[in-house]
Amino acid sequence: MKQTEPRRVDKFWLTLIERPAVFLVLVLIGLGMLPVAVWMDLRAISDASLRSQAVDLDQAIGKIRTY
Repeated sequence: MKQTEPRRVDKFWLTLIERPAVFLVLVLIGLGMLPVAVWMDLRAISDASLRSQAVDLDQAIGKIRTY
């Protein structure tokens, strides 16, 4: 069988295996970004919730005024 050249993805992983310090840095960066992602997601959820509550309160006040 003819030996083929490793694919680009395989080369990437082989490079990381040869340089464990680079792999460690990438893992630490990834772990460091997790709290940022969670914070941004929670901020978006709370913004949507606050907007919904504001609309509901506006409708309630509008109904009270028209009464």
